[in-house]
Amino acid sequence: MKGEIIIVDIKLIGANSKNGLKMKKIIERTIENSDIDINLILLDDESSKNKYNVKNFPGIVVNNNLISQGKVLTEREFKKILT
Repeated sequence: MKGEIIIVDIKLIGANSKNGLKMKKIIERTIENSDIDINLILLDDESSKNKYNVKNFPGIVVNNNLISQGKVLTEREFKKILT
């Protein structure tokens, strides 16, 4: 709806890996160019990896649902997931 504030929680698991750093930049660019209120949480601990069953980094969790792992999404792919 127009004027409605959408809040999205995103957890990036493996944020300090090579691909995790690339994905972090893409997410930050998306945050800057979006009307969506995004809470980005960077995780690198083993318990997060196990909790969301992430086998390959980076893992992207949106609102507690694992939506991608082992792939650096393009900005376009990432925006599509959010809408």
